[in-house]
Amino acid sequence: MDLLERAQSATYSGTVPYVARPSLTPAFQSKSKFDVLVVGSGASGGWACKRLAEAGLKVALLDAGRPRTDRDDREHIRPFELKYRDRAPEHIRKTRPIQQQCYACTEYNYDWFCNDLEEPYTAPTDKPFSWLGRMRIAGGRTNVWGRSCLRLSDLDFKAASRDGFAEDWPLSYPDLEPYYDLVEEYVGVTGIRESVYELPDGRFQPPMGLTCHELLFRNRVKDGLGWTATLAPSANLTRPINGRALCHYCGPCERAV
Repeated sequence: MDLLERAQSATYSGTVPYVARPSLTPAFQSKSKFDVLVVGSGASGGWACKRLAEAGLKVALLDAGRPRTDRDDREHIRPFELKYRDRAPEHIRKTRPIQQQCYACTEYNYDWFCNDLEEPYTAPTDKPFSWLGRMRIAGGRTNVWGRSCLRLSDLDFKAASRDGFAEDWPLSYPDLEPYYDLVEEYVGVTGIRESVYELPDGRFQPPMGLTCHELLFRNRVKDGLGWTATLAPSANLTRPINGRALCHYCGPCERAV
């Protein structure tokens, strides 16, 4: 069985093994041998490391960002406890004029984002490009993604067949459905199973519930228009999973892991 087959066949054991971090000395690095080198610890790289390690491979992870520490857990800090009371767009813009355009880049966590002045890039003048979310912290954009977990459907994957623009994806929803299931069962995603084609159902935990106003709106939309108004699937736990506690509704998902 080759490395890829081993990774694809790996299953999650339900426990998270402790892996000691070796001293990153030149001597250690020169003697270490790995089966796989993964660059970037965001959603793609982090998941690749997980699957490969579960398959028994020796994996090295290389990331441009610094390690995340307890001091980065700022979701419960109140604005008045910050130096600029979270009212400092000009201060952030001095070093991160592009990153500051990202909704999640605030006084709470702007140091997670790259310094645009130190890491500039160019783009064609006729094709301007704002490269938002260039993170410099372990975990990449999983630190600021907001936990939204919408599944794409074949309305997305095969859109070109419907409207004639661009090209269809080489994959369809049935191809990816088992992988959606795999990730959702590990991460923990809440939602309501609605059986609508546009938004495929997931392996949901119990939903977080609707307020009275939301429930009234949902019922009126269904009765009057025949449409489905539902909660957006999100990685907010309503049941503990994999050693992680359930959501306590603090609010700032864009800066909480």
